[in-house]
Amino acid sequence: MYQQTELQSVQKTINLPTGNIKRSLAKAVFSLSAIAVCARLFGFAEKIVVAHFFGTTETADVYFAVMGIVFSIVFLVKELVYPSLLPVFTRTLNETGGASSSLFRKMFLYVTGVLVITAIALFAFGPSVIKSLLPGFSGSQRDAACYLLRVLLPGLICLGLMMVTYTTLNARKRFVVSAFGELGFRLFIIIGFITFLPIFGMHAIGPVIGVGALVCLLGHLYCLKEPEFILRPGHADSAHLGTVLVLMAPLVLGVVFSHIGGLIDNLLASQLPKGQLSCLGYAKRMIDTILVMGPAALVTVMYTHTSHLSSSNQLDKLARLLNKAVRILLFLSIPLTCLVIELREPLLKCVFQHGRFNADSVASTSTVLMVYALGLITLSLEGLMVHSFFALRDTKTPTTIGIVCVVIRVILAITFLTHFQYLAIAGALIVSKTIKLAVLGSLLRRRLKGLVDVHIASFLLKTLFATFLLWCTLRLFSGCDAADSWGQTALLRLLLPATAGMLSFVLSSYLLKIEECRTILLMTVFKNKRINSWEQEHDG
Repeated sequence: MYQQTELQSVQKTINLPTGNIKRSLAKAVFSLSAIAVCARLFGFAEKIVVAHFFGTTETADVYFAVMGIVFSIVFLVKELVYPSLLPVFTRTLNETGGASSSLFRKMFLYVTGVLVITAIALFAFGPSVIKSLLPGFSGSQRDAACYLLRVLLPGLICLGLMMVTYTTLNARKRFVVSAFGELGFRLFIIIGFITFLPIFGMHAIGPVIGVGALVCLLGHLYCLKEPEFILRPGHADSAHLGTVLVLMAPLVLGVVFSHIGGLIDNLLASQLPKGQLSCLGYAKRMIDTILVMGPAALVTVMYTHTSHLSSSNQLDKLARLLNKAVRILLFLSIPLTCLVIELREPLLKCVFQHGRFNADSVASTSTVLMVYALGLITLSLEGLMVHSFFALRDTKTPTTIGIVCVVIRVILAITFLTHFQYLAIAGALIVSKTIKLAVLGSLLRRRLKGLVDVHIASFLLKTLFATFLLWCTLRLFSGCDAADSWGQTALLRLLLPATAGMLSFVLSSYLLKIEECRTILLMTVFKNKRINSWEQEHDG
């Protein structure tokens, strides 16, 4: 009876008219992208403030290293909770008797307990943790790192709990509301840093992040229907929690290994010359920002819809939807790679160069940014591949492959560290992620017939040719001389070539009749009537 009810509900969702599904997906993706852009702009503002006050000094190294430890734990919680809780919680929404509220309560309280225990352990053994994870730090730098780790623990608990509320809101398809949590958090952080860093220095970081995380967690809870059940025992079937734990179990080792890779990066970078760890941090944040503006939003929305399609065993539709998503991600990430590589120096100069972040900092960060940019295509597609397996209720395959690739990453970083220093760390990440993507894509193609169609080669050739024209345009405008002022750099060395290059890419893509270009233009520029006409033309 339960399975029939679930299937009927899913079918009602999936069997909507094709045009409605496309518009729903487009609206959600573009809304999330808009919020993500704003959130990342605030995130950039945070890094700009940090760059102004700390530059690429030892203090900046401490900030990035300790924040890396804290957010590794937060994202570990997210990567365990999100793929395991979302599909089960989605099913409970179709049941009566408070099943969804009971499941939310149990997950919220269990995650609270785990985070509190983790925080107590980090507080008690902080010096040992810093000594083990950041062996290159010594003296006052080690003391500063230990202090910062301890004052960030309240924020760690609240941010970890936000991963539960974030997942629950997404399961209810309240994508925009869930994304506003990060937006509010970033806004609070930048205001707090601007206000209190000049007065209290590093001592302001912990309280500002803690209060900001608490406010945003309360905002998430306010938007949910379930918070009133947190302190009220539920009477629903406890089997749902067991299902979550079964899905989560294979993820534990893989997720832990994934974050061990990041911690080892910090461990290795802490032993390099001063400033290289923070250069890695600034460059990685730049790439993460680019990814969140498009690929991450698309993957977030896609996971919910692919989970529904998988639950109703509509694998043909699932394959076609993933095929479309892959093509869109390639269409976006290939030219972005070219743009970031060619414009990395003026981009960094306009964003970060002021205060203690000087020309030498720009040069050092620019080199590692180029290495990360070479992996933009891989990083764009990786999340989609992994979550496609999750939608098929297979957490073991991506976990196993992920563990192997982390081992490869660590071996490569250690092997080439002496010769290439921080570039070895960035390069090892990109190489290991590329191997992971290739293996996952090959396995997924075997499971889903139609994932890769005969038109993919033609699409790639056209996209690469349009990107070549983009590169030629960038090289043409890169000869523009500009003084060292911020305004002239931003206008003549960044905005002018970027705008000309993108116009060249869009025009050539449209003339080459690349379908993804038309899709994006129709969804962003033209009215619904034109979209309906285009959908009727292509639905067959």
